[in-house]
Amino acid sequence: MVAGLLVLVVALGIVGGISEPTAVRTQSPTAARTQSIAAAPSPWPTADPTPGPTPTLTFAEECTTALRPEWQALFTVGDPGYGLDSDFRGDLRQVSVANGLCTIAAERAATRSGRPYVSAAMSTKGGFAQRYGTFEIRVRYPDGQGMWPAFWLLPQREAVEGPPEIDVFEAYPRKFALDGRGGLNVVISTLHYAGGSHTVVYNHGADMTTDFHVHRLTWSPGLLVFSVDGVETGRISSDVPDVPMYPIISLAVGAAGYRADDRTPSIATMDVDYLRVWAN
Repeated sequence: MVAGLLVLVVALGIVGGISEPTAVRTQSPTAARTQSIAAAPSPWPTADPTPGPTPTLTFAEECTTALRPEWQALFTVGDPGYGLDSDFRGDLRQVSVANGLCTIAAERAATRSGRPYVSAAMSTKGGFAQRYGTFEIRVRYPDGQGMWPAFWLLPQREAVEGPPEIDVFEAYPRKFALDGRGGLNVVISTLHYAGGSHTVVYNHGADMTTDFHVHRLTWSPGLLVFSVDGVETGRISSDVPDVPMYPIISLAVGAAGYRADDRTPSIATMDVDYLRVWAN
C-alpha cells in the first residue's frame, strides 16, 4: 500500500514446497484470545484424502469485543506524504468494534492540515509478523469517489517506506480508466519489490462493495497465490520476499487522479468480519 501509494501519486492514474515459518511477536495475546485462535477454522478442507501438514493459526482478529493489543496506527498524524485527501490521526480512534465487526470510518471532518477527511490505517507492526503462510480477511469495503480500501503487508523493520510490499488487495471503486485497474468489480493484488512491481488485476464480474468477500494470500518460498472467495485470481513467482511481514488494514480517501469531490460520502465505512493468519 505504501509503495502502492507512491505509484498512485506518481503515475495516474492509480498508482498500490513450504518451509518452516518464522513468526515475530513482541506481545503475547491474552488467554481468552489464545482460546479464540485455537477455535478458528482452518482454511483447508479436512476431507482431503491425502492431507498435508495441518496449518497452525498464528494470529486471529475476530472482532468480537475489542481489538487485539497488537494493533496500532501505522502512520503518525496527517497524510504520510502521498497527496491524499484524508489525514490519519496517529491513533485508532477511527476504528471501532461492535456487532462482530471491526470498522474503519472515513469521515469528513476538520483536520490540522486542512484536508477534508480523516481515516485510519491499522497494523500489527511491532506486535505480530510472519514469514510465509496464509493471510486471510473477510471484508466489506465502501463505494464512493476517492475510496481506497486495502489489505497489505510490510516487512518487520523500522521504516515503512519502500519495498518489499505485498498488497493482498486494493480497490478503487470509482476509478474508471482505460487500464481497467478500477471500478466496482475490480480488485488488484500487487508485489512491489526493489526493481518494480508485479500486479494481478481481477474482475469479479459484480459489484464488490455490496457484500463481504474473502481475500486470501498463500505465501510460500518463491510463490504468492491470491484468491477471492475461494477463486484463485493469480500467482506471482518472481522477486517473492522471504522476510517476516506484518498485516495492515487501511481505508484512505483521494489521491492524484482519484480525488474526493461532492460525490464522496460524508461517512464511509470498511467493515472487517475477521483477519486470520496461518503458518503452513
